[in-house]
Amino acid sequence: MEDGRRRRLSPVGMIGAAVLLIVLVVVIVSVAGGGGDDDTSTTRAASGGGTATSSDSGREAGRAETLVLGQYRAPTGKIGNPYVQASDALVSDGLHELVYEALFYVNYQTGRTEPWLATGYEYSDDNRTVTLRLRDDVRWADGTPFSSRDVVYTMEQILKARAPFRAANIQGAVRSIRALSPTEVQIDLRAPNPRFVDSELSSYVYTANFIPLPEHVFRGEDFETFAFYDLARGLPMGTGPYRLTEVTASAATLQRDDDWWAARAGFSELPAPRRVVYTSPGPEDSAVAGLESSQLDYAGQSVPSVAGFIAARERNPKLVNWDGDLGWLDPCPFALTINTTRRPWDDAELRWALNASLDKEQFSRLFNTPGEPTAARTTFPEYPQLSALIDENEDLLATYPTLDHDLERAAQIFESKGYRRENGVWTKDGEPLSLALNLFSPAALGPVWGDAAQLLNQQLREAGIAVDLQPGDFNTVAATRADGRFDAQSWFECGSVTDPWATLNRYTHAPGNDNAGRWRNAEYDRLVAQMGELTPGDPRIGELYAQAMEIWLRELPVIPLNQRPTPIVMNQTYWENWPTADNGYTQPAPFGMNFHQVITRLQPAGDGQ
Repeated sequence: MEDGRRRRLSPVGMIGAAVLLIVLVVVIVSVAGGGGDDDTSTTRAASGGGTATSSDSGREAGRAETLVLGQYRAPTGKIGNPYVQASDALVSDGLHELVYEALFYVNYQTGRTEPWLATGYEYSDDNRTVTLRLRDDVRWADGTPFSSRDVVYTMEQILKARAPFRAANIQGAVRSIRALSPTEVQIDLRAPNPRFVDSELSSYVYTANFIPLPEHVFRGEDFETFAFYDLARGLPMGTGPYRLTEVTASAATLQRDDDWWAARAGFSELPAPRRVVYTSPGPEDSAVAGLESSQLDYAGQSVPSVAGFIAARERNPKLVNWDGDLGWLDPCPFALTINTTRRPWDDAELRWALNASLDKEQFSRLFNTPGEPTAARTTFPEYPQLSALIDENEDLLATYPTLDHDLERAAQIFESKGYRRENGVWTKDGEPLSLALNLFSPAALGPVWGDAAQLLNQQLREAGIAVDLQPGDFNTVAATRADGRFDAQSWFECGSVTDPWATLNRYTHAPGNDNAGRWRNAEYDRLVAQMGELTPGDPRIGELYAQAMEIWLRELPVIPLNQRPTPIVMNQTYWENWPTADNGYTQPAPFGMNFHQVITRLQPAGDGQ
């Protein structure tokens, strides 16, 4: 497999038992059934007419041929178009991993950018133009050849769209695109951008901002509203090794395409699982029971907890975590985004008082028990190259001690701003110091968030802040974030994995960033923009990092909370060769697009056959 021109790493009773029963019924039906009225397990309908018979010939996949992933969010709408925001839940659990494919996959376990639909790329000397080379043997699921026409069409529609989901960065970066041949594409950039391929055209951290779509299906449709969903027509359609056959409120079922282009071309082995079911693992006790009984092949992220995994492993020794009892370090630390346009939290000193009010070690123990606390000193994930950069600038954290839980210091700041403590609450001009805290509910990311909400509420009230807790599911929190209807909000700080630019860029006012707190600092923006024009590894990046971080720490628009060693519990009863720390061929999480690179390597386990 050919690498791109540059290697870069861009970066939880009865109720539980009832839920588990529902989950297992869904799984059994999904495995034994044919996908309902929308089933496409035996035929593949071409958009332009004609069908092709799958080599499955309608044979049902048994349990030993089915991969059951305890990972699912009920879709808010049956929309397969990844550039429509309402598609998020449906695309996240099965489509972007197994139906769609990326031009490149950034593998931050190995440090390489791995070509897939493309074979490589080249930047011009000034990093203002990038030329992509595409494979010539890729086929869409209906047999239509994939070519530069699809790449150019998708990019041009992104550039014309009002608000293409996840692709606003592309709008800001790309001036134009043109096909040089069926297998070559040239992209002209608005400014030097040596990270464009990894950050925009590759599966990076979670998904790809650019997912090629079939021009021959979208032709004549409204790119911004087309649902791209009709199972009878084979939609959504991708180039990947699976096709979506059924979607319910509890599960999504995908069937292997035995005519997958990569297997026909000898580029990749056909994945071993004939059927994949993404299903809700239920609460903690249900997830643990599902793993113990091997009804689930995977659970992680929100459930089970580390303690739950250890308990399940006592009954099922086939269970493994990423690294012994240690979870996989998720690249997206938890933090509190502060709305810097809302008084009084527009004052940086009060944001620091808020930071000093939080005991982050105590908070992080909620997620890690019985492991060690992993309080976050910055919003960068503690991967080796980033940790080394932070350590090199330890003087900044000595000046701006983000980990210090210091109620006395917080009180001094509040008093200096004219607040007086009355009945345990800081008050000014008759108004209590209040904080509208919007954060994840247990329904969003597991039961630990119920405990987390109560702990944050307790800590802040002990510091004299009147807290208005506003928990919500994932979609509610995301909508509140987009509208700015919060004082502080829990969120993921996804960005860098080796090079610091991506995380720093979150807080600028460049198009497509994630600056939901509306923080503004022109000098910071200038420094980050300058860094963005340098090739990763350039020695000048260290100095720019130090200057930008001094501004960011002084202003503290986002409060780091904790690193995220996430349990990634994999069951070896039916499937083996899962990625682990000792076999780290790629990142392991099946909610990420890179799970495409896992399923092609899974092998049947002898005990499960």
